[in-house]
Amino acid sequence: MSSEHLPARQRPIVIFDLDRTITRQGTFSPFLIYCLLRRRPWRLLLVPVIVVAMLGYVAKFYTRKTLKQRMQALTIAGLSRADLETLGHGFVTKTIAGGCFADALATIKQHKNAGDCLVIATASMDFYAEIFAHHLGFDHAIGTRATWTADGRLKSEIAGDNCYGPAKLDRVREFLATLGADGYAVAYSDHKSDLPFLKAADRGVVVNGKPKALVLADQHGFEKVTWR
Repeated sequence: MSSEHLPARQRPIVIFDLDRTITRQGTFSPFLIYCLLRRRPWRLLLVPVIVVAMLGYVAKFYTRKTLKQRMQALTIAGLSRADLETLGHGFVTKTIAGGCFADALATIKQHKNAGDCLVIATASMDFYAEIFAHHLGFDHAIGTRATWTADGRLKSEIAGDNCYGPAKLDRVREFLATLGADGYAVAYSDHKSDLPFLKAADRGVVVNGKPKALVLADQHGFEKVTWR
C-alpha cells in the first residue's frame, strides 16, 4: 500500500506556512482589497483609516489580533459565507496563477506524489486558507478562526488567538491530537515568528529567510532554501 492511502496519522505530516512561503506576498491585505473592488468599492475610501490602524500596530498600541479585527470591521465584515467563498476562489485562483513561488509549488507536488499528509498552517483567515488548501491539493488547513452570525455573515471578531507565533504551534498540536499523531516530519516557513513551529518539526526548513530568520536557522540547525 502506498502512503497516500494510509490514514493521515500514519503518513509523514508536512506543514507549510502560507504567506511569503508559498505565496510571494502576504495575502490578508490583498484579499481585503480584492473583495472591496468586487463588492464594496466605496469602502476603499476607508483605506487611510486602515493605514492609521496599521501604524497603531507598528507603534505597539495593540496586537496583531486587534489590527486584523479592525481591518475586517472596515472591509468585509457582514459579507455572507457564500459570497466570501466565491470571492475566495477567485482570489486564490489569481494568486496561484501569478503570485506563488514556482519552487514552492514544485515542492508541494513532490510531497503530494510521495503520499505525505499536507497541511497549511497560517495566520491568514481560515475561510480562505481552506480554499488555498483545496486548490493546492493539501489535506488540511489551519488558520485564524473567523466568527459568523447566526445567518452566516462574517463578524469582525476572531475566535481565540491569531494563528501566529506560539499560538500557531498550539493550533498545530491541537490538530495533531485530532489525528492521534505524535508529531510532524517537516515544517516550511519564511519567518522568525515561526521558530516554535519549526523547532517542533523533525526537519525545519527556512524559506527565503530574512537576516533574523537565517540567524535562527543557523542556531537551531534548520535547513535554508531559496525558492523562486
